[in-house]
Amino acid sequence: MPAAYRGELQDLVDCYGGDTHRLLTDLADVLGASIAYVDRPTVEAHLERPLSDREWADTAQQFTAMSFDDHVGDADSLRTDWIEDILARAGVPGRGHIDVRQPIAASGQGTS
Repeated sequence: MPAAYRGELQDLVDCYGGDTHRLLTDLADVLGASIAYVDRPTVEAHLERPLSDREWADTAQQFTAMSFDDHVGDADSLRTDWIEDILARAGVPGRGHIDVRQPIAASGQGTS
């Protein structure tokens, strides 16, 4: 990332006062994207205990912008099944996976 943008990005982050969820959802809405993220509260909820600052620092070093997305992609069908479900709900032809448990309102197809 160019150094000139780092300061501007930090200013944007600071405007959200630590509200990661709101920052990311606002950004995703502007981009027209869906996001998933893992932060300290998420990891602590998973562990069912607080992390020490050292534990969090060590853990946070392992996160990259796309590490969660890459992991989901490595889970074989998880990402593609989700995309196909979204396409089906939107009435957009996909590659063939359709969750028959969910009615497809746009086309009138689905289960009754």
